[in-house]
Amino acid sequence: MHERWHRFDIRQLEDFTNAVFGAELEVIQMAGPRVRGSLAFAARNGITFSSGLIQGSVAVSGPLSHDAITIGVALRVGQGSTQWLNTIRSGDVGVFLPGDEQDGLFTKGSLYFAATLTEKRLEEEAAREGLKLEPGMVSRTGLHFKSISTRTVAQLYRSVAPIHSNRVNYDERRAEAGFAMMRIVLEHYARLPLVGDGRVDPLGRASIVDKARRYIRANLTHPVSMETLAAASGTSQRSLARAFVEVLHDTPANYVRRLRLHRIRKELATEAQRGCRVSEIAEKWGIAEPGRMSGWYRELFGELPSETRARGQLQNQIKKQLL
Repeated sequence: MHERWHRFDIRQLEDFTNAVFGAELEVIQMAGPRVRGSLAFAARNGITFSSGLIQGSVAVSGPLSHDAITIGVALRVGQGSTQWLNTIRSGDVGVFLPGDEQDGLFTKGSLYFAATLTEKRLEEEAAREGLKLEPGMVSRTGLHFKSISTRTVAQLYRSVAPIHSNRVNYDERRAEAGFAMMRIVLEHYARLPLVGDGRVDPLGRASIVDKARRYIRANLTHPVSMETLAAASGTSQRSLARAFVEVLHDTPANYVRRLRLHRIRKELATEAQRGCRVSEIAEKWGIAEPGRMSGWYRELFGELPSETRARGQLQNQIKKQLL
């Protein structure tokens, strides 16, 4: 019995909330082309495999699973991609424990592969391969200090990339990409035990951005001046601006607006806000210029707020009919 893969096109931002099967992540459209690409999923023997080919620039955050471990491998990394605001490269391997936060920025051309399974199932898979499970692998969330070799990454890429092609007949695929990845990752951890802090904490200018993001998220409904934001980040306005451009490829002011537009989009699609005017929702999130807001909104999402609301209402009606 082989893995049966199911592929889905990413047509709108919300499709990417399922970047890892069942995760329901928060997704932010970043500067640059709108997120497009495809997602693919398979399941076998208690392991769920997920893969994504990203054509665009998107930030993804939230727990990947509340009750299972997720192991992820970056098979190809778009320029400027990060994990926990630290630069990542092709071949990087990350372990995410149940409930722990994913915090990634993925840019155009990125391809990832992930497996989600219980600790018991991971131990069984290691035993099946005749390997001793490294204790550090299941004791903390973080990136392995050393990337998988370029040759091995190329081998995995050749196996995974065709899954994202419409020409693939999933029922007849012979390559077991998921279990091949599991073998390689387990051997990598067994051969090279963990050292260091797992590259979780943001360093250098990334630490400035991390402090700024925390302040922004806590104050989105209030005015956020660059002076106040710089003070909250422990730096100057000039250094703050440089840090944002270097790490997030955006300015602080644009990033604040970007998050507010995403909060507006989320509320427009909910049944609870059906009776509220778009201008009321926008003002709640700190944007008091309805005309300009519509322009910003369309530029970011490729549709007007009214179109988002209409689509959300239709989806809510369909859900009610299915219940």
